[in-house]
Amino acid sequence: MIRPYRTLVLLTILTTSLVASGRTLEVPDTAASIASGLALASPGDTVVVAPGVYFETDLQMADGVTLLGDPANPGAVVIDGQWSGTLISCDGVAPGTLIGGITFRHGLGISEAPVHCTSGAPTFRRCHFRENMSGTDGGGVNVTDSQPIFEDCLFDTNQSGISAGGGLVSRRSNTLLRRCVFRNNLSLGWGGALYISGTTEVVVIEKCRFEDNVGRFGGALAVNGATASLLECDFDGNSGGDSGGAFIVHFGGRMFVEDSRFSGNASSAGKIGLIAAGCVGVLTCVDADHGLVIGAGSITWLDEGCDFVANEGFGWGDLKRLYR
Repeated sequence: MIRPYRTLVLLTILTTSLVASGRTLEVPDTAASIASGLALASPGDTVVVAPGVYFETDLQMADGVTLLGDPANPGAVVIDGQWSGTLISCDGVAPGTLIGGITFRHGLGISEAPVHCTSGAPTFRRCHFRENMSGTDGGGVNVTDSQPIFEDCLFDTNQSGISAGGGLVSRRSNTLLRRCVFRNNLSLGWGGALYISGTTEVVVIEKCRFEDNVGRFGGALAVNGATASLLECDFDGNSGGDSGGAFIVHFGGRMFVEDSRFSGNASSAGKIGLIAAGCVGVLTCVDADHGLVIGAGSITWLDEGCDFVANEGFGWGDLKRLYR
C-alpha cells in the first residue's frame, strides 16, 4: 500500500521536475537507512526519505541520483550527526545530482565541513543547514573546485573555526546562490556567513538575505581573490568585528552589487564594507551612505536613474515566513 506521504512526494516529483526518470527507492521501506538507499541507487534513481530524524554520518551522495525529503517542509526530514561526524559528501558528482527538502543538522567537521563537495556539481534545493560546526573552513558547507547550485536554502546558526565561512565556503568554485537566507552564522575569521576565494571563478548571488551574521573580517561576506556578483540582496544586522560590517573584499577580489539594501550593519572599519587596495567594488542602485564603504581599493557608486523606493524590501515577507 502506498502511504499518503508517498503519494504526495511522488506527485511533487512529477509536478516540479525535480527528478529524472529511474527507480524510486524509499527509506525506510525499500532501504533501511539513507546510506543503504544511496548505495543501492544508480544514476537517474530517486531516494525518497520519509519524515523523521535520521542519525547518520559520513554519507556519500550517489552520482546522478536525487535524494529527496519533503520540499514543502524541509524540517520534516532531518539528517542529524549528533556532533559525531560529517553529514554528507558530494565529491565528484555530476550535474543532475540533486538533494532537496532535507535539513542537515548537528554535523561536526574537524578537517572538513559537515557538508562538503570537491570537484562536483550538485544542486541543493530547499535544504536547511542548521547548527553545524567545523574546526576549519565552512561551518555548514564547503565547496572546492566545484560548480554547485543552492536554491531556496537556509543557512542558520552554523559556526566555523578560526579560518572562514560560518555558513558556506566557496573555494575555486563557480557557485550559484538563489533566494537563500544566511542567518545567525559565525566565523572567527573571514566571512560570518559566506567566504568566497579563488582567482578566475565567479560566484553569483541572487535575491539572498544575510541577517545577524558575525565574522571578524566581513560580518556577512568575505571575497578574497575571486569575483562576486550580487543582485537584489538584503544585508541586515551583520557585524564585522575588525572590518566590513556587511562585506570585505581583499586579495585582489572584485564585487559587483546591484539593487541591494544594507541596514543596521556594524564594524569598527566600514559599517557596510571595506574594499582593500588592489580590489574593485562597484555598487549600482544601492541606497546607502557612500561613506559607509571604505578602503584603498577602487570603489564606484552608480546611482543615476535608480529608483531607490522600488528597491526597498524585495518582498521578503513570504521568504521570512518560509524559513522560520
